[in-house]
Amino acid sequence: MIKHLGQQILTVFLMVSLPALSGCDSTHSRLRTFFHPEESPQGFEGDTGITLQIQPHSDLEIRLDGEVVGAESPYSARFLPAGPHQFLVKAAGFMPLSIALDLQKGRHLTIPLALRPRTSVQPEELISNHLSFGPDLPQQIKPAKIKIGNSFGARPVLDGQPTDSVTTLTRTWGELALADIVLTYRFDKFGHLEVVLPGHRATWYASGKEVEPGTAHRVEASGLKLSEQKPGGPPRSLSLSRP
Repeated sequence: MIKHLGQQILTVFLMVSLPALSGCDSTHSRLRTFFHPEESPQGFEGDTGITLQIQPHSDLEIRLDGEVVGAESPYSARFLPAGPHQFLVKAAGFMPLSIALDLQKGRHLTIPLALRPRTSVQPEELISNHLSFGPDLPQQIKPAKIKIGNSFGARPVLDGQPTDSVTTLTRTWGELALADIVLTYRFDKFGHLEVVLPGHRATWYASGKEVEPGTAHRVEASGLKLSEQKPGGPPRSLSLSRP
């Protein structure tokens, strides 16, 4: 009887809280996102969307406008604001793929993508040929000067270009690479700088604490220390500080 009463309460909630679905595709889409928020990481900000059908289908790193949003195909983003958006798709053993789109209001695109197997291209060339970075910082946010260190002798590559160990970040978001470790950096609307770890399988530590791949970590005034441990490989550490 309690179970039956619970079903009645849920039915009443749905009838009161959600609009009628008769013949309205937009309402159907919003209802699906209500129950599947992972398909709409941007929320209800717009009425455009995109579906990516990617090969390979799993163990992916999908970034939308610099943010990690998915790891499996197909990936759908609903209710995006119309205008320019950029996707970056990565998978171990494959060439990364960056695509820039200008989404039109009220439309939903479906795009098939097939990543190419990686060849012997060097990491710096690979990143340079598949660049992914955002616009210049707005005037109200000051560029950030950072010092980059690492334990494995890699030269930093910033937004596809080799750079010195002390460099300045001038874009809203972009990529900072050390050999095959590629971090996404980004500024929030308050000017705080954070970096997003790669989404591939590895054990990561941030300031001595184990953290999940693909997570974001703020670069405080005291700096940020990161370390990576892949199965069968030596640990690698890197640091970001604000000189």
